[in-house]
Amino acid sequence: MFFIRTQGMVKRYQHGKEKTMRQTKTNDVREAIRRDFVISGNYYNQLLPAEQTLAERFGVSIITVRRAVEALVHEGLLEKRQGSRTAVVMPESVVSRRIGVMIPERQISSFYFKMGAQIANLLRCRGHQVQIFAGKDTDSRELLQFQNNSGTRLDGVIVCGYLANHRLIREQRLPYVLAGGEGWGEMDGVSFDLRSGAVKAVNCLLELGHRRIMFVSNYFEDGPHIESLRDNFLFAETARFAGYCEALRNARLQVQPELIVHGGSGKRSAYLAINRRWKSDRLGGATAIFASTDLLAEGIMQALTEHGVRIPEDISIFGCDNQLDPKDSLFPPLSTLDLRYDEVAARAVDIMLRKLDSPPEEEDMYICYYLIPKLLIRSTVAGINDSINQ
Repeated sequence: MFFIRTQGMVKRYQHGKEKTMRQTKTNDVREAIRRDFVISGNYYNQLLPAEQTLAERFGVSIITVRRAVEALVHEGLLEKRQGSRTAVVMPESVVSRRIGVMIPERQISSFYFKMGAQIANLLRCRGHQVQIFAGKDTDSRELLQFQNNSGTRLDGVIVCGYLANHRLIREQRLPYVLAGGEGWGEMDGVSFDLRSGAVKAVNCLLELGHRRIMFVSNYFEDGPHIESLRDNFLFAETARFAGYCEALRNARLQVQPELIVHGGSGKRSAYLAINRRWKSDRLGGATAIFASTDLLAEGIMQALTEHGVRIPEDISIFGCDNQLDPKDSLFPPLSTLDLRYDEVAARAVDIMLRKLDSPPEEEDMYICYYLIPKLLIRSTVAGINDSINQ
């Protein structure tokens, strides 16, 4: 059995059949309280806000809040205190476990490096020991060596992003959870729903009147997936491109090959790719660009600015991961997608501890969350008419 929890919906998969059912408001509020006040580990032995405050925060009735709190009291995560108030508690019988956290080196992915640091902090706040595995290889040799060292075996491992040999971890019969990425199928984890996020970003540009929207991928022009992209415009490795295509099709627009640019993996490669295209055909008449990462967007803005292109007056730019600090940028604050990595970290920790406290009765049962990114509209997008008037 395979559970996918998305916003407002639970999907249950078993033997190839799918059933759906609406989550109640009580379940939504219960999970929100669990996430914000329990999982974070920062509220132990502290009182929850008043019921009225929680009701206003989550946009529900006091009765719904009360039912959600009662459910968490039943789980032992909250306890009633004198005066009808409720507190977050850590049971005295908490078992300290040793949990590994696999993260890439900072220079490879600062995004996943920060997420891994947050996961480690959440685990320590909840009384557990943490073993960090940071590196650039994907064969998980360091983890294997650690496991073979008697007396220092791990109870579980959380993998940040793509840095893992999943077959090796399974061979160790080691509980593990994936934090981030775009979903790997049959495993526990929290993934970014980048396809839905891309749809939201491109829809934003479409609503502003843009019809010639360029997509800048995080692949190189001569990369192994490019032929597949040229053949059918779609491949599984990039959910962002799938969302881009979906939004255009929903608007009854064709996906134009000349509006697809492969920007590579960083600011410099994107700068060079856009510079070449500008000199070639001035971006094929694009009035907006959706970039696969914020770093690519920064390189794009640098190249266009050097050619005298104004952002957003002449062209709108949309990023994807909210990893640029507007204070450190020479360009207008970037409109982008917030991937909610704080919530990804918290949920990954919650899944791991649930697995260790109460292993599933069925081997083919998984808990997977797909989190839809949030739109952050800033200064790099404008409507077609707005741009003309300016």
